[in-house]
Amino acid sequence: MSSKSSGSQAKPERVIGTYLYPLGLFGQRPPVPTSLIVSGDFSSLKPNYGWYSEVLCRITTDSHEVMVTRMSGLFVRPPDTFSDITKLPYGELPPDYEDKRRFQEDVARSFNLLICELAFHGVVSEPAAPAQIAGGEYQDGHAIITRGHGGRESYRDRQTSPWERLTKGDVSDWTMRSEVALGKATRLSRAKQLASISPSVPAFVAGAYSRFSQGQMSEALLDSWIVVEQLLDHLWNKYRSGLPDTDEPNTKKGDRRKEGLKD
Repeated sequence: MSSKSSGSQAKPERVIGTYLYPLGLFGQRPPVPTSLIVSGDFSSLKPNYGWYSEVLCRITTDSHEVMVTRMSGLFVRPPDTFSDITKLPYGELPPDYEDKRRFQEDVARSFNLLICELAFHGVVSEPAAPAQIAGGEYQDGHAIITRGHGGRESYRDRQTSPWERLTKGDVSDWTMRSEVALGKATRLSRAKQLASISPSVPAFVAGAYSRFSQGQMSEALLDSWIVVEQLLDHLWNKYRSGLPDTDEPNTKKGDRRKEGLKD
């Protein structure tokens, strides 16, 4: 990250992250100078990069500390022991590729905990996938993604494109999101309960909200039904586990009843 973002010469730290999608901004846009409003000439108006990349809060999941920026970026610090892909020849896989892949999958689950919780507070985003997570930099309370990453395809919309658009001033269609909602979502109170049923449930919940918001009713129904099935399975197993082993002393009646409930 260049010093224009934060005014600091401190060495940037490595992070990996993605952005909520569709893109948005938490809080209110910086005020436009009165002189520009009077003249109507906005050609000289430049984005305040530091304002957009500012880390608003840090959220602790079971596995990671997730940093959330004003331009809806989600970031975590990778282990210091991980190799730096920028120092490898182009196209060469790092020796710790499998470790990195598993780490990104775990990070995506942490991101989806927050995305799920945000949906309950009216901030809707598509769930995050490992292929949408890319490398970036953190410096003095600011974070951005600086390089793209992908699998078979490229997913720049949730990687480098937001910063590229910002540098061009192309942010007029970014929706404003409630900073109050973000504050409430930091507790992850509902998302963690859902994750305790199955680690995949928060992503399906986020997906259902996102598909419904886009008018993709069939896809929203499928995601919702998967969640319902997992909830029913959890409640059923909880009910069965509370049944006594026997109804009467020295009999197997209760055991037979529990066996029958398995089906």
